[in-house]
Amino acid sequence: MTGVEVLLTTTLEEFEAMKKEDHLRYELIDGVVMMAPSPSFEHQQIGSNIVALSKEKLKGLCVTVFEYDLKIDTYTMLKPDVSVYCKEDRQIPEIVFEVLSPSTKQRDLMVKPAKYKAAGVKEYWIIDPVSRTVIVHNFMEAGTDEINIYNFDNTIQSKVRTEFTITVKEIFDEVA
Repeated sequence: MTGVEVLLTTTLEEFEAMKKEDHLRYELIDGVVMMAPSPSFEHQQIGSNIVALSKEKLKGLCVTVFEYDLKIDTYTMLKPDVSVYCKEDRQIPEIVFEVLSPSTKQRDLMVKPAKYKAAGVKEYWIIDPVSRTVIVHNFMEAGTDEINIYNFDNTIQSKVRTEFTITVKEIFDEVA
């Protein structure tokens, strides 16, 4: 015995047919099923703020959805906290928001930027409730990943949707 464990990969079809428990969130990344507990109250508050802000600022231009499955490829399906779709085909969102949680932090920071970029997402916003900061990955230029970090007193203007300008403070409004 070598001590090496072989993991079987799961296809998107198998993942979609799999029985899932209501109190867990599921994603499929490179054929590996990932589970995490349902988001915390604070996490949900932040996500709700993002939804409200994007609906207000992008009304008539885009549709904002909460926890909508995003199929990346045959072996990857992610469930962003909030997604903004601005094209009629609604296949790939222009902007994706993830609120960091202890159980998903590493994936959100290290794995998902490349996945979202490969899928054609134009911006990926990572909201950190602990430091009250926002990291924005901009993928608009082919082959690039411009990264900007915003703190509590900063204003963020989306580069893909310039009408979407918000303060970091607004993201954390009424969050304990």
